[in-house]
Amino acid sequence: GTQQEPSVEAVLGLRPDVVVSAVSANRQSTVEALERLGLPVFVTRTDDLAGLSRTIVDLGTLVGQRTAADALVHTIQAGLAQVQEQVREQSQQPPRVRALVLVWSDPLYVVGRQTYTADLLALAGGDNVAVDAEPGYPRYALERVLRQAPEVIIMGTHTDERTGDPWRDWRRFPTLPAVRDGRLVTVDGDLIFRPGPRAVEAAQTLARALHPPAAR
Repeated sequence: GTQQEPSVEAVLGLRPDVVVSAVSANRQSTVEALERLGLPVFVTRTDDLAGLSRTIVDLGTLVGQRTAADALVHTIQAGLAQVQEQVREQSQQPPRVRALVLVWSDPLYVVGRQTYTADLLALAGGDNVAVDAEPGYPRYALERVLRQAPEVIIMGTHTDERTGDPWRDWRRFPTLPAVRDGRLVTVDGDLIFRPGPRAVEAAQTLARALHPPAAR
């Protein structure tokens, strides 16, 4: 099957002790079908950066590794605090950079409010220009992007993989600050969109995109 339509019979055939699902990735109907077959399902929900710690502790508890989970959470939180401090040290006040993070270009979807990626962006010193969008990862009008005039535009590698140059269409707007100043940045989509133990690496990557001198 697929991520959206997995074969529940194939999952049953694997005889798992427990199936882990995610609200952001799997359908409720799939979870219910697995439960009807007698499989215990643990559903995770990691809507924001704060939720990552909870998810890690929950999964650690689920598999009998709570101590290791607590240690991992501590390591991540310390690493994120270090990134935040490095950004702050660049000047007396945290340098905020007006940024837009693309989920998809055509049609245009962006990182909105109350999301894991938006939290990472804020921690790295970015002001999300799509703060006026709906929570989550909503569709967004190109006219709004041009009006908001982001200084940096960040794109995940999964975006527009069908084209050789994912920034081709954006270069039609040479007066847009991010285009004018050559601040169109492509990063690992898995890194910034999928909550996980690489959160610190994700924050560091965004900080480098927003503040090249601080990164050096």
